[in-house]
Amino acid sequence: MKLTISQSDLAHALTAIRPAISGRPSHPILANVLLTAGPGSATLSGFDLSLGISVTIAAECTSTGRVALPYSLLAPLVTKLPADAALTLQVKGTKAVLTSASGSYNLACATADDYPDLLTPGATATAVVLPAIELQAAIAATQHAASRDESKAILQGINLCATAEAIEAAATDGHRLSIYGPARAADLPRVTVPAAVLRHVAGLTSDTITLTRDASVVRFSDDTITITTRTIDGTYPDYRKLLPGSFEHHVTIDRRGLIAALERVAVLADQHNSVVKLTIRDAQLTIRAEIQDVGSGAETLAVESATDADVAFNVRYLLDGLKVLPTTQVMLSMNAPTTPAILQPVDGDTLQTYLIMPVQVKA
Repeated sequence: MKLTISQSDLAHALTAIRPAISGRPSHPILANVLLTAGPGSATLSGFDLSLGISVTIAAECTSTGRVALPYSLLAPLVTKLPADAALTLQVKGTKAVLTSASGSYNLACATADDYPDLLTPGATATAVVLPAIELQAAIAATQHAASRDESKAILQGINLCATAEAIEAAATDGHRLSIYGPARAADLPRVTVPAAVLRHVAGLTSDTITLTRDASVVRFSDDTITITTRTIDGTYPDYRKLLPGSFEHHVTIDRRGLIAALERVAVLADQHNSVVKLTIRDAQLTIRAEIQDVGSGAETLAVESATDADVAFNVRYLLDGLKVLPTTQVMLSMNAPTTPAILQPVDGDTLQTYLIMPVQVKA
C-alpha cells in the first residue's frame, strides 16, 4: 500500500478520531488507527468497541490496502511535521514508512485483519437527514442535564426523537430535566444516545447530518465524518409527565442579570452545599446564601411578579439551565417550595423547557 496525503488533512483526521482511541484498550489492536486507502481517498478509523469514528480525506493512492498504525506515535508525529506538507505513507509487511520533505520515519504496524469490525446499523435501520444547526441546538440545550452517575446508565444519555419535521431531545439526572423542541408523538422512533458521544456530534461542520439507527446502533454522518455508537438499553422516563400542568407563581427576570447575581452569590454557596434561597417580595427577587462560619451574601433584582414566593435551589443546577436559554428574559414558574419549578424563555421562538427540583431547607 502506498499513498500521498496532505499533512493538514491527515492531522485533522487523526484529531477527529481521537475520542474513539482508548488510552487503555481492552485489546492491543484498539490502540491503533485503521487506515483504508482507496482510489482518490483514505479513511482513518478509531474504535473502542462502543464508539467508532471514521474520517475520509483526499489522497493519491498508488496502491490500495488496509493497515493498523500506532495512534500514539502517528498522531504526535504528523502534528509536528510542516503544515500542508505532502506526506507519503508506504506499507511493506509489518513496517510503515512515513516520508516528508524533511525526513523519514519507520513505524511498526499491525495487520488490518486483526482490527474488529466497526459498528454499523443493521438491515432494519432507518435514516433521516437533519439540519445540523437544529441537532446541535438540541444537544447544547440538553447535554448538561444528563447524569454522570454510572449506576444510572439510561440517564447518561440524551433521548432523541428526530424526524424530518422536528427534533425533540431530553436529558435528566433525576434532579433537573432539560427538554428541547416540540412534543413528538409517543409512537415515533426514539433512541437514547450517550451524552458524551453527542458532544462529538455537535462538532460536525456540514449543513446536514444523517442519523441512521436501529434498535442497538446509531450513526451520525456528514460529508466526511461518521460517528457510530451503541444506543443505551432501557426505557427512558416519560419525562413530559413530570411537567406540572399549572403554576401558582410566575416570575419574569432578566436572564443575564440573574446569571451574574447567582454567580456572585455562588462564591459563598459553593463553600458548603451550593444552595441559594430565592425570596420574591413586592416585585423584587432576593438571592441569598448563608454559610455558617463562612459568611453570607445577598443580591436583589427587580422582577415582574404578581405573587410572593420562597424557594431554594442548587445554584449550579439553576445556572446550567439559565445558560442554555437563548433569550433576554426568562420566566420562572413554580408552586410549593417542594415541587418542580420550570424555567422557560419569554421571548424568541425556541422551544426549551428546563425543570429543576427545589432543595428543602430549614426556615
